[in-house]
Amino acid sequence: MSLVQDPQADDARRALERVIGSRTLERSTRLQEFLRFVGDLSLRGEGERINESLIAIEVFHRENHSPADDSAVRRQAHALREKLQRYYADEGQSDPIRLELPVGRYVLSFRHADAPSATPATAPTDASGGRRRLVMGTALGAAFGLGALAGARLGRSSRPTGPQPALSPAVSELWSGWLRPGAEIVMCLSNPPTSVYKVFDDPGSPDTKGGYRVPEGEVAGVRTLLKLREKGSVFAFPDPANQAKQGEAAAAVRLAVFLSRAGVEPVLRQSRNMTTEDFQREDVVLFGHDGNNAWVSELLATYPLRFSQSEHSARRRISDRRAGPGEPDVFENEFAPPQEGLGEGFALISKLPGLGEGRRLLLVSGLTSSATDLATSYLIDPARAGQLLEVAHAAGVSPGRPHFQAVLRVRAQHSVPMRGDILRVRSV
Repeated sequence: MSLVQDPQADDARRALERVIGSRTLERSTRLQEFLRFVGDLSLRGEGERINESLIAIEVFHRENHSPADDSAVRRQAHALREKLQRYYADEGQSDPIRLELPVGRYVLSFRHADAPSATPATAPTDASGGRRRLVMGTALGAAFGLGALAGARLGRSSRPTGPQPALSPAVSELWSGWLRPGAEIVMCLSNPPTSVYKVFDDPGSPDTKGGYRVPEGEVAGVRTLLKLREKGSVFAFPDPANQAKQGEAAAAVRLAVFLSRAGVEPVLRQSRNMTTEDFQREDVVLFGHDGNNAWVSELLATYPLRFSQSEHSARRRISDRRAGPGEPDVFENEFAPPQEGLGEGFALISKLPGLGEGRRLLLVSGLTSSATDLATSYLIDPARAGQLLEVAHAAGVSPGRPHFQAVLRVRAQHSVPMRGDILRVRSV
């Protein structure tokens, strides 16, 4: 049995509508809405967006959903799987394409009727490259978690051997000049500043050299937050560990898959190991804001949209030096109380000329790493790329020279990005 890797859109859509309109589901309005929602996103290649919180908000209108306390989505998913089994055992026996909702996932699969379902022991593979993404994500995590590599080449081992899929006009325009066969593109991830906290019975121990002793007025909070033992002196030590924020790592994996499919080799590097010469001789995609990636401030110094420090805290914000009358000149994250989990954040996409002749530069900079992840989808997802270019063209960005900066608003639930809105585009 073979998985329908690229089912014809009309056939897949008809299969979905046939089940939604079936006798099996005719009295289950909520399950119909559930199936249509996950089906639409799966068919559009946005399966990576689908999660429990997104379904709770968009289908069941539970704005304050907490997966730990509310199992409604999981119960409905179980009911939907049973309905699908019942449908194909009865009125859908002759359907050429069958729908499946794998256990533990919310991405809808479309399979040939003569093919057996994937077993729990088989890693699920979908049309958006799920298994490849899992393998690459593991490799990426190992590279940064262990700090073993200064740079990693991710493309050749995962590059498909068959014909490359055609890109949509919007995605092609955004990546014009980048996707040359056999080319390399450097993906630069940020290295956020971190510290390691240690407790010493003897504050004069030689082992405390190079550390910062946490003052008595602050140490109680540090002990509580990090669950440190009550006795002893607490010291903080700068940690140069090779690491990246999770949202940025996820964005890099998805972008690496996209580039690999386009015949380009993605090369992974850490910001702490980049030099000016690298930017001059390479096409570079850089992730993160200037608080975690020191290159961002330098690269955006002459452009209208850049980062600055909030007036109320040490947090970063996006500032617009070209803001006109009635336009906000800063964009700052708004965090909800932890029990609510809802919040609005912002991301900045900067598509710029590179530092070297003929080089190209792309910065994807969320004020949170999850915002960076969602912003990346506007560069590789056909529908979102189309939205971005439509706004960019209206702002005067030339189709033949698509250099611009764009501010996105990102709505998140418990730090999971749910949706984005394009707020502003500046031609540069």
